[in-house]
Amino acid sequence: MKIIRSFSRKINLGNYETSDFYCEAEDEVLGHDAGIKEEVELSEVLHSFCKEEVERSIQEFLKEREKNKLQELLSQSTPVVLSNSPKLNFTNEPK
Repeated sequence: MKIIRSFSRKINLGNYETSDFYCEAEDEVLGHDAGIKEEVELSEVLHSFCKEEVERSIQEFLKEREKNKLQELLSQSTPVVLSNSPKLNFTNEPK
């Protein structure tokens, strides 16, 4: 018997923006002697796998999204120049 399980989740990113995550896994219970217990166990394993994959993908997505937001903010920022900052000499030439 072939068993297919899936798991999906939609997250709200704000400003009417969402992101969908989906995982599907399938396997087959071999042999004609396999009972309901084996089928249920396999179904639970496939479901857990899909759920964990979706949750891991969401965490990676959110982490990358925050990293991109930070990089965007840093690229838009204006450098600050302190008027009393010391001048540094990074050459090997003597003064």
